[in-house]
Amino acid sequence: MLSVVLVTGADNCSLISCPEIHSSCVDSNDGATCVCNVGFEGDGQNCADMDECAADPCEDNSVCRNQIGYYLCECEFGFSKRDSVCAGESAAIYAIECKNVKRKGSFSTGAI
Repeated sequence: MLSVVLVTGADNCSLISCPEIHSSCVDSNDGATCVCNVGFEGDGQNCADMDECAADPCEDNSVCRNQIGYYLCECEFGFSKRDSVCAGESAAIYAIECKNVKRKGSFSTGAI
């Protein structure tokens, strides 16, 4: 959400009400105006969700999911998050080792 900038000695935002739920009042020397919040676009009176995924903000091997006011980057199928990047299973640091334990049909996993 945008922060409200107040001019010393004046609070023009107290004089107006922004009609859009996704907008905020910004005070300046020229008076107060409504602007769309981060993640939204429009004239401040009408704000629509911005498709942040259109700018392709995610790393390799990930897919962008547009949300209302923000976006998420998720690893593609077969990849998992390691050190802030999506790495494939061929780059795995850990392998799963099945070990027989006392009860029949059970197993444990361990990093090797």
